[in-house]
Amino acid sequence: MIARVGIGLVFCLTSLILPWWLFLLIGLLMTFVYRNFYELFFMALFLDLLYGAPSGKFFGFRFALTLLAVIILATAAISKQRLKNYLHV
Repeated sequence: MIARVGIGLVFCLTSLILPWWLFLLIGLLMTFVYRNFYELFFMALFLDLLYGAPSGKFFGFRFALTLLAVIILATAAISKQRLKNYLHV
């Protein structure tokens, strides 16, 4: 439990330093390592609130990083459930 809190704190600190694409890649890896890695969603929401601006790429949608984090969490949950059936873990 202490390791999970430490990893979460390190993830939160590095999300402020690393570029957004590396933040999402590390978040993707952490979703497969830990169950219910919601730190990815909360840090993406925080970064969108801090740095997000409406962009023409997303039709003025401000929370693009949060949307990507939700997609990553959903697909990782589905993938872990399907892999669990094959790996018998």
